[in-house]
Amino acid sequence: MINLNHTKLMTPFLIKKYGAIYVETTVEKEDEFTFSRTSIIRQTSTNNKILDAKIKVQKSALPALFIEQLKNTNIAFGQLLQDHQIEVNIENLQLFTPRLELTKKQRRGRRVDIVDAVSHVLICHVEEILVN
Repeated sequence: MINLNHTKLMTPFLIKKYGAIYVETTVEKEDEFTFSRTSIIRQTSTNNKILDAKIKVQKSALPALFIEQLKNTNIAFGQLLQDHQIEVNIENLQLFTPRLELTKKQRRGRRVDIVDAVSHVLICHVEEILVN
């Protein structure tokens, strides 16, 4: 079982448990200041769904190349942060348990803010909901 009660990026935990992962984007929205993505994180070897994710990024907080890769690749946000050597802190952790309307199955989720570790500027808001 994946622990959600921590102030670290989820990507390393997911890779440790499931091996390689990829992002399947379902919805994107963009305006002058933000980029939002709703996606499914899947295990590469099986294509099994691991979690649902929503992210709202402050575009000014990240390099343009990072934003382009976020939009145009299937690389997880946490992996992009590592690839670009961007040090972050996780703040405002909120655990929650949404219930699926159709199946009444309860899931576990978390909401966090990711901030730059040096400048403390908000990078994004994230919501992650595990499949099981």
